[in-house]
Amino acid sequence: IFDEAHNVQDVAMDNMSFEFRGQWFLHATQALVQASQTVPSRGTEVAPAPGTLNELTNALLKAADFFSKFPAPKSDDLILPGSELNKFFAAIGISRDNQLPTKFVFDYALSVLSTSKSSNRTLTNRLQLVANLFRVLLSLSEEEVSRDFCLVIHSDSSKDQTSAPHVSKGWEDQSKRSEVPNDPRVSIWSMNPGLVMNEIVRMGVRSVVFTSGTLCPISTMASEMRMNFDISLENSHVVSKDQIMVGVLPK
Repeated sequence: IFDEAHNVQDVAMDNMSFEFRGQWFLHATQALVQASQTVPSRGTEVAPAPGTLNELTNALLKAADFFSKFPAPKSDDLILPGSELNKFFAAIGISRDNQLPTKFVFDYALSVLSTSKSSNRTLTNRLQLVANLFRVLLSLSEEEVSRDFCLVIHSDSSKDQTSAPHVSKGWEDQSKRSEVPNDPRVSIWSMNPGLVMNEIVRMGVRSVVFTSGTLCPISTMASEMRMNFDISLENSHVVSKDQIMVGVLPK
C-alpha cells in the first residue's frame, strides 16, 4: 500500500537512479581484492575462478577509464542519451549474455565482505553500488536503457578524497595505470517510474494499492507508471468550482 502516492513517480525514479564518481570503480576493484584475500566466515562459500575475478577487475578498471574521458563541464551539466550507457558496457566488455559470471563475483565478494570485521565499509558500499548499477541496467534491453535513462556529467569537478586500505604493490601499479586526473561526478538518471513497478512484480507482488488526495487524473499516473489499474475509485474534490476565486492583488 502506497499512501501519499502522488510522490511515487519521483521516488520511483530516484530509486532507479545512481550517482557516483569514476574513481569509485577503482574502489570497487580494491574491494574485490579484499574479498579474494579474505577467508569466508561460512565454509559453504564457493569462491569464483581466478579468471572470472580478473575479468571483472579488468572491466571495472576500464569503467573508471571510460568516465575519466568525460571532462567536467565548466558551467552547465552535460546530459547525454541513455545510448551512451550501452556504449559503456560495450567498452568494458560486459554484455547481457555474459553477465551471470559477473553477478556471481559481485554476490560472492559482497557476501564475504559483509561478514568480515576487517573489510573497509566505504569500499564495500561502493562495490554494492556498482553491483546494483550493473544489475539494473543489464536486466533491461539496450532499447529500454536508451529510452528510459540518461547519463549526466556534472559540472562539479571536485575530487573524491576517500582513502582506501593498502593493497599489494602489483595491484597499486595496475590501478595507477588506469587512474587519470579527471574524475567527474556522474549520474545515471531514470526517466521511467514504471521500472520500479517491474521490480515489484518480479518480487511476486500481485496487488498494489495507491491512495492519495491528489491523484486526479488517474489516467496520467497509470500512463507514467506504465501499469493498468483494474480497480479505481476517484472522488470529486471537496471544494466545488463555485467556491474558488482566482484573482491578482495589487501592491
